[in-house]
Amino acid sequence: MIALALRIGRFPPTGEDLPVSLTTQKVGEDWLWRRNFAGHLTQSRLSYDAGWNCVREQIGGLTIWIRPVWRQDRLGIEVVRMKICGLPCPKALLPQSFSFEWQDAQGRFCFDISARLPWLGSLIRYHGWLTRDHEGSAQP
Repeated sequence: MIALALRIGRFPPTGEDLPVSLTTQKVGEDWLWRRNFAGHLTQSRLSYDAGWNCVREQIGGLTIWIRPVWRQDRLGIEVVRMKICGLPCPKALLPQSFSFEWQDAQGRFCFDISARLPWLGSLIRYHGWLTRDHEGSAQP
């Protein structure tokens, strides 16, 4: 079941100490995030959903509604709602997020992303930090 969920979301295979890069692009009111985990590309589209007052992220066949929450000087992420291939996921089966983002003393963007499926176990887990390689230029 977990392997199927990972395939539907187009998540990368398990690995350790992988190089990671992230590029973002604004498209209309949405943001495209492209994550590269050692050559495995995972793309998602993020937008604000006013009806749910949270962020909607489409990643592969998954649509996840997430709400940022400030916890212990870090930004936490709560999963509010999810659809799998367009079908609503029952609330009791929603992934439980144990994800945090913060800025460390060196100014790096740090992340510790973790989610579990009730009764099944760990779904995803990755952690690390990013630095800005360069700034994009403003477009007229």
